[in-house]
Amino acid sequence: MSELGRYLKETRKEKKMTLEEIQEVTKIRKRYLEAIEKGEYNALPGAFYARAFIKSYAEALGLNPEQVLEQFSHELPRVPQTPTELVQTPQRKSRRTRRPSSTAGGKWVSNLLFYAFLLLIGFVIYISVVNFINPEAGAPLDDAPGVDSDGEVVSEEEQNGGATETNGQNGKENQSENEPVQQAENAFLEPVLTRGETEGNRTYYTYENATEMIVRLEAANGDVWYSLNDEAAGQEIDQLLLTQGSSKEWDLSSYEQVRFHFGNTPGAQLYINDQPVDLSGLSQVHHIVINFNPAE
Repeated sequence: MSELGRYLKETRKEKKMTLEEIQEVTKIRKRYLEAIEKGEYNALPGAFYARAFIKSYAEALGLNPEQVLEQFSHELPRVPQTPTELVQTPQRKSRRTRRPSSTAGGKWVSNLLFYAFLLLIGFVIYISVVNFINPEAGAPLDDAPGVDSDGEVVSEEEQNGGATETNGQNGKENQSENEPVQQAENAFLEPVLTRGETEGNRTYYTYENATEMIVRLEAANGDVWYSLNDEAAGQEIDQLLLTQGSSKEWDLSSYEQVRFHFGNTPGAQLYINDQPVDLSGLSQVHHIVINFNPAE
């Protein structure tokens, strides 16, 4: 056993620590810790790891790791030094091999720009020669006079007049064609159910963009007493006590405003065209007013 190994082992026993505890703290395998205590450094991964493991071991025991390494430096394996020339030589070679590639790339780009410039000059000269020989070659075809079906020349005013009249007719036709399209788009608007303000024990709802209003009431949680009224006419439509699990449905498409009066609002579930009505947070006895704005 080496002096360093004996010193670390005795210190560990004085602190009443096991190798398993040292392993848990340092994350170093137990067999490496045993090799350090026996002085068998050749069992460690290498000289560098040997010094690092000993340093961690000393720290786990509460010792000064630098002082321990210095005190027992004569026992520690030496870390081999890499010659400086071996590191510098590849750098010099890599610098020399980069210069020709950058120079060749610069010459290639310069040649490409030069030939492109020559092609541009040749194209400009060609266009100039063509325009000089035949100046009317680039004239627009829109200036040419029109010819009617009999082979006679048509004046510009007659052409413009006919075009204006045609555009006017097309505009009227397009307008008439767009009307049914607009009506079809309005017909496919999604129905919207909006919950409005609550005033005392009365809450207002608006249902719009629908062609009909089918209302269904379900007694989902206990018995529900209700009365259904035509609010605009001030007349009662229906009144009944629904037992738990039962339901009833009405076609209220012809009414502008209806009102439900519930005796057990938390136990009721109300649907308009199978769309649930939000009744959350309402009082036990409550009035539900529904305004119906049908789609045009």
